[in-house]
Amino acid sequence: MAAEFESVFKVARSIKTLSGILTILFLLSGCSARSAHSSGNLLRIFQVERDVIFLKPLTEQVELADQSGRPLDNPGVGYYYKAFTILRINFWTWNGRFVLVSDQGINPNEKELKKLISHKEFKSLSVPWRYRIPTGLVIVVLGIIGLILYNRSRPTFADLSEEILSDSRYEDVLAQMKEEQLELEEWIKTEEQQQESFHEELQERQSAIISNAINKLEAAGIDRLEAEQNLRMVMEYLSYQEEDAETDEG
Repeated sequence: MAAEFESVFKVARSIKTLSGILTILFLLSGCSARSAHSSGNLLRIFQVERDVIFLKPLTEQVELADQSGRPLDNPGVGYYYKAFTILRINFWTWNGRFVLVSDQGINPNEKELKKLISHKEFKSLSVPWRYRIPTGLVIVVLGIIGLILYNRSRPTFADLSEEILSDSRYEDVLAQMKEEQLELEEWIKTEEQQQESFHEELQERQSAIISNAINKLEAAGIDRLEAEQNLRMVMEYLSYQEEDAETDEG
């Protein structure tokens, strides 16, 4: 039924895909301290940075000092590493090692830390999970999973079209459009197509078929804009079915 009028006029196709909006939550932990060794300014989106994660304080009674002999304030153990960041969020990490940290700064030499704690204590240190699993990587994975679940939960184009076609009001309108389309085809056969006014009148007749259908749907209690959108969706869907049928026959 629909293939007969779709063969003469086709609605411009514009399958609109709802773009999922992923809101990224920046979870900032108080136990993480950014070092002053950033390899770019804060205005840059993509950066390679050096970062340190504070693990635990050094509670030994031995007074620690830097290379110049000055006492260290609040010394502790940290995990020092490089990271590729986007908007200051770690997406990839590498070159991590345990280091000595204090209020004065970071001593990136792991050997200096080994001198201050026992071998057993050093072996008991564990690599922080934020180094093993960067926050940005978690966001990307969760975002992909979220989009997959969202797309699966959404009704497909075919589902929406079939739901519209199940409405008897649209069924009546399509029957009306078929009749008007047949009349248009008869008119085309008898009309002189070389006349200058032919194409203009053909376009007017085609527009009238759609306009009459929308008016009938509006009279049946359907919002005009909704009726127009649904009708175009159904026509597009039926057009696809027609093409698929032709392909199968070929």
